[in-house]
Amino acid sequence: MSIHRFLVLALALLPLASHAHRSLPSGITCGSQFTSPQTPLVIPNPKISWANYAIFDCENPIAWYEAEASENQELKFTLTIPVIPRFEDVRMSVVIVGEGLPDLAQDTNVPDSVANYVADKGMGAVVFESPQDQTTCDHLVSELMGKSTTVKDARCHFYEPFGGSNFWVVMDDEYAVPKSGTYKIAIYETNASTAKAALACCDFPEDFLTPYDIPETTCPVCGTGK
Repeated sequence: MSIHRFLVLALALLPLASHAHRSLPSGITCGSQFTSPQTPLVIPNPKISWANYAIFDCENPIAWYEAEASENQELKFTLTIPVIPRFEDVRMSVVIVGEGLPDLAQDTNVPDSVANYVADKGMGAVVFESPQDQTTCDHLVSELMGKSTTVKDARCHFYEPFGGSNFWVVMDDEYAVPKSGTYKIAIYETNASTAKAALACCDFPEDFLTPYDIPETTCPVCGTGK
């Protein structure tokens, strides 16, 4: 699937911003931006809610994020994809990397670049994968998402009324980090397929007013980037 076909529908991800998440950045991210642990999208304050809308393709299959978390802080994350037939089989994975985490299991389906980064840094990692069975919403962890979703057409469905957009919720989970420090987060399509996904992270309080240093997207979608 070419990047141009993805860009046509990329803005369909944006209405999730009205569901209590501040956009990070404003617009879609795609291409080589934020696709390595050396150049992650830094989450300015992981104690409030943020939303990132990304395109995953064959050349750039992994999106990297960075968050400075406090000891025992719960990092909450939800991943949704647009209700589009070609995305029916999309499943997303999340890898949290940092000091004090368990050793990365050898039998995980983690991309080599992620596994190599974990090994080179001598850090631990925890892996979360979308369940293959998406016919219910039983995989949702947060009470808020549980109240905001329904099972429709045998999928866990979220409807965003402001933009009239429909999404499948493929992951909703949380993880309490063991110590204060900087954590890297890698997100990718589990089966190495192309995908569009929206990440909501990292906590539920809203803050649309505090100024933060937020980068601009370089993705060539109408209305985003330059």
